[in-house]
Amino acid sequence: MRILIDGRPLLEAQPTGVSRYARHLLDALFALPEAREHEFIVYTNSASAAMTARAPQWSYAHVRSLHTRYPNKLLHAGIVLTGRPTIDTLVRRAGGGTVDAVIALNPHFLSVTPGIPFFLTIHDVSMQIAPDLFSLRARLWHRAVNLPRLLQQATHVFSVSESTRTDLQTYFGVASQHSTTISPAAPPLPTHNCEPTCVFAHTNEPSILMIGTREKRKNILGALTAFELVLRQLPTARLILLGTAGYGWDEAQQFLDNHPEVSSRVQILGFADEATKSAAIAHATICLYPSWYEGFGIPLLEAFAAGVPVITSYGSALAETAGDAALFALPWRPDMLADTIHTLLTDSALQNEMRARGFARARAFDWSDSARLLLTSVLQQTESPTQ
Repeated sequence: MRILIDGRPLLEAQPTGVSRYARHLLDALFALPEAREHEFIVYTNSASAAMTARAPQWSYAHVRSLHTRYPNKLLHAGIVLTGRPTIDTLVRRAGGGTVDAVIALNPHFLSVTPGIPFFLTIHDVSMQIAPDLFSLRARLWHRAVNLPRLLQQATHVFSVSESTRTDLQTYFGVASQHSTTISPAAPPLPTHNCEPTCVFAHTNEPSILMIGTREKRKNILGALTAFELVLRQLPTARLILLGTAGYGWDEAQQFLDNHPEVSSRVQILGFADEATKSAAIAHATICLYPSWYEGFGIPLLEAFAAGVPVITSYGSALAETAGDAALFALPWRPDMLADTIHTLLTDSALQNEMRARGFARARAFDWSDSARLLLTSVLQQTESPTQ
């Protein structure tokens, strides 16, 4: 069977949760012994030389990477206005031959020739649930991508959590028999080499680590407000922000400008590579993830796997992902969040308990299991696959 995979999420210069999910899932998929019975074509497109240089490669004989260099604006306009060209047509024109199925690892400007089974991955439906958490540009992009059209065209839908799967049924009418949950796992982090003098190694100061884009959806202002309350009782605490600035950061920056006593205890490190992230997690006392909405929450598993206690928020998929391995607070209650942070930072027995629970929770997720479920679902849903 020849399976076409839309690999465009893999071209990001600064990988997000979606692109990291795509990379680790594909790595696990291609490594499966049963995957060798099929041929996979990972398609990417960009006229940019920098993005072309990031086109993914694998060394497996059953995996082929195929990159074209059409201007994205023209390609996207054609898909929005006419539904053409289809992704399978693009691959065929580039010498990739015909395909038996198409897998998209995220909604994108995409069309598939009718009759070819199409599998669409949805990470969350936050744009429908809370559009005010996104910029106008992001809302317009999602409107142009036209998720309802993609869902209507899809043969089967993959969600990253049961919570997202339920949201798909609630907001888009995707029946449960037409969807399957393919969960992420903890991405393997490289060994870090952090000397005692590095930015993370303040061993006598309790540190709180936040991983992810510094944006409104991640409740960054609520986290800073809670941290200001924590500092009143624990003035040596530090908050480390690991991620790029996003929508809503201006308001959070204004808060820091108005509260120099808080700003002096906050370290903003921006985007970090995997080695830097590994060092940050290893040296954190706790991990804070108080988002308003998440489709899964991979940073929770990263912290669990590294033995770092976690505080997160109720709602969306975070409770599902964390299970009993995290402490919870209401995202709209900075005082409750502050109390929870203070309790965890000052209770070593509780930290040890949550650390043990985190290790166990991280082991419940496995990339190979998720990849095998994806492949099995594709084979089951595809009629008369070609061997």
